[in-house]
Amino acid sequence: MHRADRALGALIDRDREPLFEVPEDKIVHYLLNVNHPKDGPKARYFLTFGFDPS
Repeated sequence: MHRADRALGALIDRDREPLFEVPEDKIVHYLLNVNHPKDGPKARYFLTFGFDPS
């Protein structure tokens, strides 16, 4: 199992409906954007766990 899958698996209960949804473009262009002026370090952190912005 991939590290990112394990991390998400701890947060997701597949037997329940999601409480909220985050648009994919917000994740890719903000959360996983290493060039974001404020949150680039946060993106680098998530990328070390195997998340892929592509």
